[in-house]
Amino acid sequence: MKAEAHKKIVTFDSTLRDGAQAEGISFSVKDKLDIVKILDALGIDIIEAGNPGSNPKDIAFFEALKARILPLIRRIREEGAAVRTDFMTRPVPIPQQEAMSRRLLELEGLRASALTLMTTEHPFTDHYGANDIRVT
Repeated sequence: MKAEAHKKIVTFDSTLRDGAQAEGISFSVKDKLDIVKILDALGIDIIEAGNPGSNPKDIAFFEALKARILPLIRRIREEGAAVRTDFMTRPVPIPQQEAMSRRLLELEGLRASALTLMTTEHPFTDHYGANDIRVT
């Protein structure tokens, strides 16, 4: 049997959006900038940072990000590097989505016996609460 080439899995993190809505969570602007640095260091491909303009803290956070990101965007444009966005629209088979979800939950240290993984019409939702974790 011929070995299959390794495929890149694109990772998407919504800690700063969905995670910030969990009970008892209130990230400061510094917290959010630190989380971005950590997620970037981990190699997360897409960081959903929140909702610009939704509140004074997020306005300050996005202004701080803007000051750091604009020089990078300019450099990418000057180099003429192609930016791939096909991962945002291509279909991903449900078994592949389930396998990735199970692996991520395993990495979080959650026991498979304590989990129920279901298919939903909105496969981008998640929720981390004090006694309730949902990844669909």
